Amino acid sequence: MKKFTMVFAMILALAAANQTLAREISGYGARGMVAMSSGGYGNFWGNGAGGVGTVFYKFDDKITLSGSVGFLRHSATDNLFGDLSLTVIPIMSGARYYLKEEGEKMRPYVGGDLGYFFVSVGGDDFGYLGSGSSEITLGPAAGVNFGKLDLRAVYYLTDISYLGLEVGIALWN
Repeated sequence: MKKFTMVFAMILALAAANQTLAREISGYGARGMVAMSSGGYGNFWGNGAGGVGTVFYKFDDKITLSGSVGFLRHSATDNLFGDLSLTVIPIMSGARYYLKEEGEKMRPYVGGDLGYFFVSVGGDDFGYLGSGSSEITLGPAAGVNFGKLDLRAVYYLTDISYLGLEVGIALWN
């Protein structure tokens, strides 16, 4: 019940922020991601692939806030259970602090994401197994913008720990 309450509060906060910031959206982005599993998570699940869509809000010249939703799929490292896969749907809010001024060709940044991972396990041989969960997660990140090209590395700190390498585009207003 606590998780439901937390998710509901986050959705209300995003809806309120959307109404407040709707006229101030400064960009959109889409990134492809390769997720390299680590820790105990990496013992059972292999590397994954997916994508992330992001909306950016320019807070000031050096700080940008973001909201993103993605989809990520991992396969089991052992085929003992057939075609078993893990699906992660991250819903995140984040911030970036740019280390160079706006207008530079290369703008490195540091930042991070905070949000929820919605996780489910399934496969062709089993259908949906019903083992779903949700987790609060934190992801410190670093990246660089080359105009519209956005390169980013993020390490998500949760039971489902992985290093995500992302490449995509950022379209700024």
